[in-house]
Amino acid sequence: MSALEDYNLILLIPSGRSGSYLIQSLFDSHPEISMFPGVHNYYDLGLEKYQSVEEIARDFAKRNLQFFDSQSSYFNSPDCVQPIHYQIDSDRFIAEYAKLLKTAGNINNRNAWIMAHLAYSIVIGQKPESIKYIFFHLHIYSAEIVQSLLSDFPGLYFLASTRDPREEWSGYIRQIKSRFGTVKIHDKFLSWLKLSVRNRRHLPVLHDKCRVGHMRILDLARLHLRQGKAVGELANWLNIKVVPQLIESTFVGQQWMGNGSERKSISGLQVERAKNTYRENVGKFEVELIEYFYWGILRSLNYPPSIERLTKFQAYSKVLLKREGIAWTKLQDKKELIELWCKQSPSRTSLLVNVMRSGSKILPFGIMQTIAYGYLVVKDYHNSVVAFFKRYSLAELRELENISETFLDFKWKSDIQI
Repeated sequence: MSALEDYNLILLIPSGRSGSYLIQSLFDSHPEISMFPGVHNYYDLGLEKYQSVEEIARDFAKRNLQFFDSQSSYFNSPDCVQPIHYQIDSDRFIAEYAKLLKTAGNINNRNAWIMAHLAYSIVIGQKPESIKYIFFHLHIYSAEIVQSLLSDFPGLYFLASTRDPREEWSGYIRQIKSRFGTVKIHDKFLSWLKLSVRNRRHLPVLHDKCRVGHMRILDLARLHLRQGKAVGELANWLNIKVVPQLIESTFVGQQWMGNGSERKSISGLQVERAKNTYRENVGKFEVELIEYFYWGILRSLNYPPSIERLTKFQAYSKVLLKREGIAWTKLQDKKELIELWCKQSPSRTSLLVNVMRSGSKILPFGIMQTIAYGYLVVKDYHNSVVAFFKRYSLAELRELENISETFLDFKWKSDIQI
């Protein structure tokens, strides 16, 4: 085995639903990479609370049952097209892990993670002397965990999976339909939009924290399209061997048939998965709103917009007037928009007054935003608009706009897209 200081880490963080499990599965059977099947949601092992190495090993196995029994894992969930079945000998893992911990001169959090990976590799039949990297799939971004990983592995390699957000929303619609038979787009769209935009805000931050040349952005469609060329570039970047397993999708050496929203059994990289299909599921209305809030991100990550950029007034007035059948192009200003909306029902004037009296210090345009999004996701908007505004505040909407604008001004240090 290599000296503990020689091991490095590959950190994978997805931006939304962007194929991170697929990317992890491509590295699963590589002889120079050790990984646990699935994701991590913590890094601090809390070593100070243990009295012996055996206790550390036993608690790790107990805390991470999903790595040893597929029945407790993501791979047995409805998300996966077909389940994967595995039973890893946890008793043997505990023995191997404790043995490695005893031989370590310094048991710190970094070394304990490395030795956990090495012990797991031994149990599943991987040669530990060939391993150069441990693989850490952080499915939900955590600034605290990332900072700890960067402190322990300052030369780590960061993989960011991403996807055209219009395709991501299309996939989300398909996923809901496959599970529930219908999709209430107006109930879910804004929640998805907020989460999706926020799931990308860490990219510029990590780009600046990583060493130059130690970050790659993997677009899901381009990965499917370029296949062997893409994984070859990744292997060269990581200085690992180009092996056939890099285009195979496995976990614990078993073929994985994916978690695609269309529920088709597809393993590995497939050219047909690179096709742009969002227009089949996403209406022009939703596309316009996605492109409005994603404008800077789309430009920065080379996703061409399908329409001319909307102004803020156009974006919100389209939402507000969609169900009224009023053509927003005939409107000249915000005052005219609000007056026209109020004329549709006398009760709406009192509604605006109530919003103003609720203590919300918002401008008329902020009121329009509130009503517009109330239209989009709240059925009984007459009674719910004040509560809705507290849930989706003007500050939150501005936050999404600011995240996107950050990408417009951001300069990547090198050609980091695969």
